[in-house]
Amino acid sequence: MQNQEYEIDLMELTIYFCHRWKKILLCAVAGLAIGFAIGARTAAVSYTATARFTVSLLSSTASSSSTVTSYAGAVGSLFGENLTVDSSSDESTESVNRYSSFGDSANVALYAGEVMKNDVVLQPVIDSLALDATCGELAGCIDTETVGKGPILQIKVTQKDEQQALAICQKITEIAPAVIESTTDISDITLISEPAVMLEKTQPPTRKAMLGGLLGAVLAGSVLLMCYLFNARIRKEEEIVRVLGAKVLGVIPVGADGAAKQGKKLCMPELTPNEQTPFAEAFKALRTNLEFYAAEQDIHTLLFAAPEADDSQRTFLQNLAQTLHSAGHTVLLADLDLRTAAEAPGVCEILSEKADVEKAIRHGAQNGVDLLPAGAACSDPAALFSRGDTAALLASLREKYDFVLLNAPNVNEYTDAVVLSRVADAAVLLLAAGHTGMPAAQKCLEKLKTVNARVQGAVLTHYDPKNL
Repeated sequence: MQNQEYEIDLMELTIYFCHRWKKILLCAVAGLAIGFAIGARTAAVSYTATARFTVSLLSSTASSSSTVTSYAGAVGSLFGENLTVDSSSDESTESVNRYSSFGDSANVALYAGEVMKNDVVLQPVIDSLALDATCGELAGCIDTETVGKGPILQIKVTQKDEQQALAICQKITEIAPAVIESTTDISDITLISEPAVMLEKTQPPTRKAMLGGLLGAVLAGSVLLMCYLFNARIRKEEEIVRVLGAKVLGVIPVGADGAAKQGKKLCMPELTPNEQTPFAEAFKALRTNLEFYAAEQDIHTLLFAAPEADDSQRTFLQNLAQTLHSAGHTVLLADLDLRTAAEAPGVCEILSEKADVEKAIRHGAQNGVDLLPAGAACSDPAALFSRGDTAALLASLREKYDFVLLNAPNVNEYTDAVVLSRVADAAVLLLAAGHTGMPAAQKCLEKLKTVNARVQGAVLTHYDPKNL
């Protein structure tokens, strides 16, 4: 069989996802919950110790060139820059402009904070507390900021251990004032708030929760897309026309209870007399199409061929036979599935010349419809059907009935239906929506065409718009 290329209809794909929005939403909510739970458990817990200082300059002329130059020298010595320059030079002017902002009290406090994060302060802290960290690593855990617009400096030390955060903050408050006063023009740096520790969660779980929800929705969408692309099953009549090139004679929806399966078996409800439902109307529409083709092409014996096993096939044929009978047609429902034992005498006995046709037919047995049972089980039905007696049997039946509906095993597993399709007036594909695979339907059609069977069209059963 040649590989079939399937076109993806974007509108069809959009509808497919829209019909499954509940599944996508459920996965998104599940991902949200999982992400929140993981975020809550893995959130980085940390402790932040804080302390505050007031900072003041040596004189009120700190904003002058000489003071700024002294700041430049102090900062240069602390941070490894040679900023001592001639006050009359252009370089001096540049340095004055660079550090002139230290003239106001808030920026002086910030300057003091930068000194606190320098090696001259942090190295003694590391040595005193025997910390396993470099000055750069410790500086990354320290943050300084001014409070308001005044000369108040706040220092924050963040660590995973509460006692360590408090110890580092206390040690900085002990060491930093003396270092700053000895190396800069800051004359007074006074602790006004003792170090205090508060618990913080630096990574709120909401971010991971949102990420989990997004990943859940994407995962659900991806799985649904893969199912759409690789689980190629016939879902609607347009696919029958596009993939098989066959006419759609009828579309039978799921029953009133909406159930298409019982456990793993396909099921179909039986029609009741005078039933007025979409289910019953679908059989009437199928009846109209069959009446048209039967009159136009002189069709009486119809073989219904399913590509795969369909437990609802017999019920379908019973419903169709009843619908044809209700319109005044003479109908015979013939069971040609000889692989399982049934009521005898039947087809097996007729073809084996052990019983007469008239004696085997149960007149009016199926709500007024005549029934021809399969009879005893046969070890090789295909060989039995290959005899000329089968064609003669069907020829005699078509003379007596308007419609002879033939039930046979599935085409892809057994050859019975293929043999019967050669002697029946026409064959009709029986496809279950959402269950019959496209490759299986193609294989079935090719088998029937190989023996030059007249494939009249297809019937789509178990159609449910919710499962598109």
